[in-house]
Amino acid sequence: MRSNLKLSQARAEAVRDYLKANGLPDVPITVRGMGAADPKVPLSDCAGSGQEQQDCLAPNRRVVISVRRAGQA
Repeated sequence: MRSNLKLSQARAEAVRDYLKANGLPDVPITVRGMGAADPKVPLSDCAGSGQEQQDCLAPNRRVVISVRRAGQA
């Protein structure tokens, strides 16, 4: 689903923008939306419909932040 990838990318960019606006030093930040590429909970594990399925899939809507010291690859 291309729309999930766009939402995932927008979520990652929003977190980056928030961090920069709230005091993160001006360093390069790489963001990458994963969409459905790296789910914590597979869609097949979420039965039900509507709110039940939305709640079940909530762990997939996440942002992972990795911090590296200067000079680390």
